[in-house]
Amino acid sequence: MTGPFWLWISLAWPIVGGLTQWILPPSDRRLNLFFRTAPLPAALAVVLCPIDVPTSAPFLMMGMTLHLTEVARLFLLFTSLLWMLAGWYAVPYFVADNRRHSFGGFFFLSFSGNLGVLIVADIPSFYLFFALMTFAAYGLVLHYRTPDAIYAGRIYVIMSILGEVLIFSALLLMSANSGSLLIRDAVAAVPGSPLDPWVIGLVIFGFGVKAGILPMHVWLPLAHPVAPVPAHAVLSGSMLKAGLMGWILFLPGGLAAYPSWGTLMILLGCVGAFYAVILGCTQSNPKTNLAYSSVSQMAVMTIAIGIGLSEAADWSIAVWIVGIYALNHAFAKGALFMGIGVVLSEPTTPRFHRYIIMGGLMLAALSIAGSPMTGGALAKRALKYLSDYENVTISQALTILLPLSAFATTLLLTRLLYLLYRKMTDPERKPDNHRGLMAPWSTALLAVSAMAWLTIAYLQLPISTAPFSLDDIAKSVLPIAAGLIVAGIAWRLLRAPQRPVPAGDVLLPIAWLVNQFTQAWVRWVATPIEQWDINSDRWRTRLVPERQTHDRVVQTDTRIRAFEISGAFFVFLMILLMITLLS
Repeated sequence: MTGPFWLWISLAWPIVGGLTQWILPPSDRRLNLFFRTAPLPAALAVVLCPIDVPTSAPFLMMGMTLHLTEVARLFLLFTSLLWMLAGWYAVPYFVADNRRHSFGGFFFLSFSGNLGVLIVADIPSFYLFFALMTFAAYGLVLHYRTPDAIYAGRIYVIMSILGEVLIFSALLLMSANSGSLLIRDAVAAVPGSPLDPWVIGLVIFGFGVKAGILPMHVWLPLAHPVAPVPAHAVLSGSMLKAGLMGWILFLPGGLAAYPSWGTLMILLGCVGAFYAVILGCTQSNPKTNLAYSSVSQMAVMTIAIGIGLSEAADWSIAVWIVGIYALNHAFAKGALFMGIGVVLSEPTTPRFHRYIIMGGLMLAALSIAGSPMTGGALAKRALKYLSDYENVTISQALTILLPLSAFATTLLLTRLLYLLYRKMTDPERKPDNHRGLMAPWSTALLAVSAMAWLTIAYLQLPISTAPFSLDDIAKSVLPIAAGLIVAGIAWRLLRAPQRPVPAGDVLLPIAWLVNQFTQAWVRWVATPIEQWDINSDRWRTRLVPERQTHDRVVQTDTRIRAFEISGAFFVFLMILLMITLLS
């Protein structure tokens, strides 16, 4: 089988799996088969499909074009493997869930949409798969049908529609400006066009909804706590990265420099990286804590995109750095979410078993924080390498911000480990009683340990992998050690339960403003109009008695509805129409 075949089958096979869950009678055997095999063709396409060779669609695929680039292959690698681990994890997780077949249908369709975003080469197909991924994921968020899940699903849909409108507007402007439906041609026509600032702004904020940048991140801390654990893993680890891929595909970086837009993205990233940590440290739900961690880490990747957008020469290396950062974050965050499922599924565990679980969680947390010899350290080292190519101000700022980011991330994830340890040792906790979760979780931890380094070696990425010097190791260790010390002090001083900031933080002032506007509307507009209507009715009843008016209306309605009158009127119209046509 040729390489392009695996691209097509990687899109078609999950769609078949999703549709069969709803069309055919429920079958656990078929569901588990697709959970285990749906991502397999995509993983094979990473190895077997040629690079930069566009392939036309078969007759059933409506003329779409697929194109696997080097960057897309990197994203396809961690996307397919993470969904494979999540599917493997889902098999024992949903054994006793009555809605598992519905979940499987949404899961497979979301996966197909996620893949399509990475490998399609034309604008209509990209939008089709992006919308498929977005709205199929609504079923993952809403799975348990609890009041919190319904509320989170409502906010998710509102934000998703906002993002879709912005993205659709940008793609429409780009295709109209270029006269082509191919993504590469549309992006090449953006620099220098009158629509240049509009397109870039729409692309940044449209895909920013999916990437979780401020202030469009509000759906993330609401959606993560209510969805099943396999959905958490792919929502945070993979589908957030579709926003990054949208930026990489549709921003004209490398073709021209956009320092104003780049600076805006850098500022949004810097604020988001620390704002999310502050809110995450107040949370008492581990899943909400991890959701804010995702917002913080996506903000760091936003900084890298902003640097590349500021200077055309930096775009290529910025894209590769974002890819490595996304790969490490995908597996580490997936392992942490799966670890939460392991903790919540176990009864009060023996001490040795407890230490093994906490050790695995700590490994994934250290990788996100950027501990030496992990993928996170490699990604942050590469980001510092990128900043050296920028202007002096940005380089100096990042020299300070990157260690502070590692310090803040350590605080946030230490809080996560503390919450999980409390749950694990709580004798009154009721476990979920899922079995068979340790094997896929352990595999995810192995991916955290080695995947970033193996990927650079296999794909021959243009990023230095030279051994860290003692100075580099010290610079990586100090922020993490400082974070652990401050977390320990805070744990000693703040033993009383702290009131968490409600998830969806920005929604609170917005809801207050909407409430105030509604009250003002009722007081100053709706009530006067209603009073005016009442007065008008009183004035009309003085001219025409109410009973007489009512009788006339009823008589007229009865006559119109009578078959003889309506039928005769219809025949008259038909005769008039025939005379008109024959004349």
